[in-house]
Amino acid sequence: MPQIEAIMFVVLGFVLATLIALFIGRGMWAYAVRTLGRRVERDRPPERARVQAERDQFRAECAKLSLNLKLRFNDLKTQLAERTAEISRNRNRIECLLEEIDARNAAVNKANADLEDHRAQLEPLEAKLAHLTQSLQRLKEQLRDRDEAVNGRHRELADTHALIASHDRQIDALRARPTGLETTSPAKTWKPPRPINGSAVASGT
Repeated sequence: MPQIEAIMFVVLGFVLATLIALFIGRGMWAYAVRTLGRRVERDRPPERARVQAERDQFRAECAKLSLNLKLRFNDLKTQLAERTAEISRNRNRIECLLEEIDARNAAVNKANADLEDHRAQLEPLEAKLAHLTQSLQRLKEQLRDRDEAVNGRHRELADTHALIASHDRQIDALRARPTGLETTSPAKTWKPPRPINGSAVASGT
């Protein structure tokens, strides 16, 4: 029993010593942390100033970038407004052109319709013109035949005139002969030359 009690006292003392060491170590750890924090706080001002300077520089750069972006945004906004106005003008121009194209298409359609009407009116005129052309051709042929007949009549008339002139010359020659020849040859009588055709004799008589 005394040995067990001794072991228990030793274990209990060890436990108490461990608890005391833990409490003391915890306090020392907190003290060390506070001390380190104070030392860091003492050594931090230059670092804080540098960080503050970098932060101020970053803010300045951000402000400058924001100003540039704002100016750029205003420029883009102005360009967008100009482009929008130009697009509106182009749209109005396109609408005017489309209206003009529609008007021209309507005019072309009307002209095509008028042309079809004129063609429809022209077809009977063309048929009539073809008939008149055929009639004129027949008249030309008839006129050519008549011209040939008239030329033939003119040639016959010229032959008849030539025959009459020949007869007149023969008659004049017979009249100019002496009368003795007429008494010596009473049986001989003058005979006119044979006519070329019957129409010449008819016209001569």
